[in-house]
Amino acid sequence: MTASKSLIWKVGAIGFEPTTSRFFAEARAVLHNALAGEPNNPRLHHMLGLCWYDAPARSDKIRQAIEFHFKTAKQLAPSDPFPSLYLGHFYFDEGRYAEALSLFQRVDENYFEDIGQRWRILKNRELILCCQLYLGPGDRADSELEAICMVYEKADEEDRPAPLEIVTCVATLTNISQEKKRAMARIINDRPRRVRRNHN
Repeated sequence: MTASKSLIWKVGAIGFEPTTSRFFAEARAVLHNALAGEPNNPRLHHMLGLCWYDAPARSDKIRQAIEFHFKTAKQLAPSDPFPSLYLGHFYFDEGRYAEALSLFQRVDENYFEDIGQRWRILKNRELILCCQLYLGPGDRADSELEAICMVYEKADEEDRPAPLEIVTCVATLTNISQEKKRAMARIINDRPRRVRRNHN
């Protein structure tokens, strides 16, 4: 096992849901040291992007680091869908919806179907719709909102992530009908209390 593979395994085994910033600082230090020896390792860049992405607070410096590492991982491993996906999540978080939409629309749904992560497909469709609504809601987005409500309702429990982004989006847009807002609220109330957005 190479040094970078050993490091990736160790950091990955810990996971990315700790509550202290100390963990992130330690993980970033280890990853930075590894990158010094393997500057073109896409997995190290991606993991460093994740460490910054999950940091408790985001300064301009942290935003630059997130974007740099996800972009670098994407360039070094263009066939790996995760750097593009997380770069899209970052853009979405930052309100850069056109850039996020471009990345989300290129997601290969078959890849996530093949690895048994169907929930990512539904979450990605949700985020595409959110981007479209934020960028300029129209009749097409309105019909897709109705469709996504139905897909969420029909999805198996393990394939149904919390539709937090669409609920926030619908709540903030004034031109969405009350009927569709109620439909999204019903999905939230009927689903199990398990929140899943980007990881796992």
